[in-house]
Amino acid sequence: MGRKHRTLHALFACCATWGVPQDPPEASVRHLANAGVLLQSGNSRVAVDFPFTGGFDWAVWPTESQIGAWLRREAPFDRLDAVVFTHDHLDHFDPGLVAQGLALRPETVLVGTTRVLQRVREAAAAPLRNPMFEARAGQPIQLKGLGILPLKAPHARYWDIHPVTKQRVIYDDGYIHSAYHITLGGYSFLHGGDAHQIDLPPGTTADLLLLTRGVVRGLGLPAVKELHQRMGAQHTALIHLGPTEWKTLEVAIQSEKDWLSAFTERDLSIVLSPKSHPTRNLPPSKVVPKARLPVPATEPAPGPGHPAEAGHLR
Repeated sequence: MGRKHRTLHALFACCATWGVPQDPPEASVRHLANAGVLLQSGNSRVAVDFPFTGGFDWAVWPTESQIGAWLRREAPFDRLDAVVFTHDHLDHFDPGLVAQGLALRPETVLVGTTRVLQRVREAAAAPLRNPMFEARAGQPIQLKGLGILPLKAPHARYWDIHPVTKQRVIYDDGYIHSAYHITLGGYSFLHGGDAHQIDLPPGTTADLLLLTRGVVRGLGLPAVKELHQRMGAQHTALIHLGPTEWKTLEVAIQSEKDWLSAFTERDLSIVLSPKSHPTRNLPPSKVVPKARLPVPATEPAPGPGHPAEAGHLR
């Protein structure tokens, strides 16, 4: 009799939980290099703006060990649901590396602009079997356990000194570029790439905002904070941030470290908890926003060797 009672009691306790919303597992965002990040929640894992190669002194570039792990399908790239690219500038994307890595991962989905997809196909040694989706603003891409919404987001304007004429040149040609709202494991992320202006559907929210450092310099911290709050974000992090630029922002950002971080080093991570709990495990880095970003004037020159100088904006 006692055993029967215990069995019925256990069954009742089980049934009592039916229909009760369960908190999603934690999610993490790991900085890889420059604007490259690895998003993970549960069994879902997405890389954004990685892999690429570099060599300039104004950004955080991938290491040989990171590239090796990508090419050998080793952790943390042993399993990827998707690789997503905002655009095909060399500080975000390397078509040869992407093609080699996708050949090892035929199940991994590639999402990118028209130029990204074209250049990967051209770089591949043999036709790739990976599913590929062109980023079209406002047209969602729905995969198993993963949602990707491309967003209209023009590449930020940059100025630089022309290597021949020595005159100041503004690079503003509407370069093909896309931001993304990514949903996985019950969490949502906004990756703005190199955009200062992003068009979001009304009511869009995000747990984590990943914005280029120029947004803070162009809009100011109050406007970025207002955006962060309006989107209901747990945290906001600045990406595409080199050591020199960090020095100009460090003091201002430190005063906002409860909601804002900066990815200034590789392998810094942010852990997101269910909304009933505060964000935790924040390293010395930061995160950001939501809704339409106004356009700041012009992004200051990032320094010698920027892709603009090498002709990659044309």
